Amino acid sequence: MNNININYNLLIKYINNLKIENEYQEYALKILKKKNIKNIINYFNFNLNTIKNNKNEQINNLTNNINNKIIFNNGLYEKHILNENIKIDIIDIKKNIPKKLNDFFNINYINKLSTIDLLNYISIKNIVCLKIKKNTSIEDPIFIIYKNTNTKYIINNTKNFINIEKNIKIKIIEIHTSNIQKSFNNIINHIKINNNSKIKHIILNNNNNINKIKNNIKINNNTNYKHKYVSINGKKTKYKLKIKILGNNSNVTFKCLTILNKNNKNNIKYTILHKNSNNKSNCIIKNINKHKSITKFNGIIKIEKKANKTKANLHTKGILLSKLNIIKYSPKLFIKNKNVICNHSSTIGTFDKSILLYMKTRGIIKKEIFKLLINSFIYPITNMLPKIIKEIIYKNIYQNE
Repeated sequence: MNNININYNLLIKYINNLKIENEYQEYALKILKKKNIKNIINYFNFNLNTIKNNKNEQINNLTNNINNKIIFNNGLYEKHILNENIKIDIIDIKKNIPKKLNDFFNINYINKLSTIDLLNYISIKNIVCLKIKKNTSIEDPIFIIYKNTNTKYIINNTKNFINIEKNIKIKIIEIHTSNIQKSFNNIINHIKINNNSKIKHIILNNNNNINKIKNNIKINNNTNYKHKYVSINGKKTKYKLKIKILGNNSNVTFKCLTILNKNNKNNIKYTILHKNSNNKSNCIIKNINKHKSITKFNGIIKIEKKANKTKANLHTKGILLSKLNIIKYSPKLFIKNKNVICNHSSTIGTFDKSILLYMKTRGIIKKEIFKLLINSFIYPITNMLPKIIKEIIYKNIYQNE
């Protein structure tokens, strides 16, 4: 039996064994069964044998030494320790659904979901809702940790809601990690950021399984939102970031770094909508590909008619460190207002041989030349990252070189 049949049978068995918790999940299941479930198989590539992975020990030790944390294990909420200004609700969807989730538990919303999002919808047992109280400044980062430790759980689905009230200053760090190599992780976060806030949001995907991570973010007035996404050695990863700037005078920065090794595949989709005036967005994507790896990036900037004096940038750069790698960039601009400044650029290549030769003549050995050039390439992304994340990045870049 080939892998396609194994994965198809595994998915059908998973869906048939699901315990549906409410009428909305029941409706979503009917919609899913009408669709071509084989589309989801594209996300799967399981082997029958589970492989243990000890590379994430450093991250696992970190969880014992932080003040603000929420931990999900095998797709399910496990525990939390949080600052008094952070309210957390664990909502059991079998019971009455609170009004704040009415937008998501209705027929119209379900009808718009993709096949893979329907799988997430019908699978969740509880939803974590975080609320950061207004006029709050929290120095210690809030860690949201997703880990896989049990071979019994192969398909893991999680959905979270984060409501950041006005006048907030915080840092959120998401870490995706695993001790095994036999799981598909399907994670969706909905984040609402209210007026006059400064938010730093860092994501480290060091999970070498098959991952689909989706962040839907809504931003209001006078907000500064900085988002960094770092993905390392994911077997097959799809990251989707959708940002809507609904207010005025807000500034969004998205910086992304992916480091791929042998046969890794990474697909990133970035969409930002400028709804109103005097907003800025800046997107910088950097990719490092080694050993027959594939990176795809689809970036979309949308500027509506009312979005006067918008400034939007989209820049992508890729480095190929060995033969038979693929990097594909697809930047798109949809502009409905003439009073804007928008630009984009894309470059893909290897290091300039003349630079390599010059550095050799200065007495620098090949290994150190490689480190210097890579460090200068990734510095705009790694600058100001926590020390532990930097260590993981550099360790993965330089291995086997």
